Amino acid sequence: MCCWCVLSSARFYRPLRDLRGQPTGETWRENRKVVDGLEKLSIVIPTYGRHDFVRRQISYWSDSPVTVHIMDGSPTPLIQTGMESIPSNVKYHHSTDDFFGRMRRATELVDTPYVAMLGDDDLFTKSGLKKCLEHLEGNSEVFGVVGRSMYFFHQRSVVFGEPKHPEAANYDKEIQGGIARLLNLYHQGKIGAVAYGVFRADQWKPTIRATYAKKYSSGYVYDTFLRTLLTYTGEIEVVEAVTWLCSGENPPIKNQSSFNRSVDLIEWLDDPKYKAEVMDFKRRLVSEALVIKSEEKAVMVGAIDYVVGTLEERYRFKANRRVSFREKLPRMIKALAPAAVKQAAKSILPRSITKKLDWQGIRFLDCVDLMEQRGVYVDRKEMSTITEMIRAFHQQPVT
Repeated sequence: MCCWCVLSSARFYRPLRDLRGQPTGETWRENRKVVDGLEKLSIVIPTYGRHDFVRRQISYWSDSPVTVHIMDGSPTPLIQTGMESIPSNVKYHHSTDDFFGRMRRATELVDTPYVAMLGDDDLFTKSGLKKCLEHLEGNSEVFGVVGRSMYFFHQRSVVFGEPKHPEAANYDKEIQGGIARLLNLYHQGKIGAVAYGVFRADQWKPTIRATYAKKYSSGYVYDTFLRTLLTYTGEIEVVEAVTWLCSGENPPIKNQSSFNRSVDLIEWLDDPKYKAEVMDFKRRLVSEALVIKSEEKAVMVGAIDYVVGTLEERYRFKANRRVSFREKLPRMIKALAPAAVKQAAKSILPRSITKKLDWQGIRFLDCVDLMEQRGVYVDRKEMSTITEMIRAFHQQPVT
């Protein structure tokens, strides 16, 4: 699920009028474009406690050849009423296993050449996925592909958007091999959304099994574990097509046993009581990387130390940086301003001002225009349909 925590119209449980998550008769479903060429792809969607968003996913993928595995760990399964309406390409798996167990189970279920992971409230564009698959099909040496991404949220009947990770870029041509990629993991144009790329499934599965084989006291460490293994496994390239739409509709789930985010990364690295965990984390990362691809152990140890050390420096810099009152003031205004004021600000104030106030969202389709101006491929008709889908989803009554 998306890790953004923003002020938005966060929603949880809504009664849906049909299994597909939209009021019966909504024309946006009927007019949705079917994107073919995706039958070689599986999408894994872990979820917990968000059945309304599960229904939205089922509806969204119902006209696609993509195989979708929904790994639901909620206390109760999706209501049985209408379950027979789930399309054959969507596989709903309910289990009381934790996130780790469900993700390991997903590696056993995926039987297509390519795979991607998606948050339960996030979306992939089908046109972007097709571009990613075309790139993988045409470049056998490439392990994974990450498309361009946008962040979106809904507020007072308006869908807003913002480019996400616009700085992401391919590694320089001279950076060759797994160790070289690790030593440049945090290069200036680092790929921010690696976990939400499209990968060759046979190589992706071992990275998932290794990442979710053991629990640690901080939920923030698994992204580093997975990013490191994916980066070491093979070449990952950026495709200039909007692919991942990161949702800001829900706050992150913080204190599940699988992902305890109450302990931040710096506390985990600094507190003596976690010292054994930190040492084990590094040891396992070295060991799992060597299983993926052989290398001198001392070289691998040095690379992993660099990755963890660089990450620590970045987090420590953010934590220790003194924030002036001039910087605090916009945050205070943002926190205290009513929602109506924020919406008006997005509509009428210059972007240079709203950016300083951290009210950076622009209307979703205006953001699409911005991406196109930057040379990024976007299927505008598809994005219009997605906008209407999100708006209709939020117009349902809350109970």
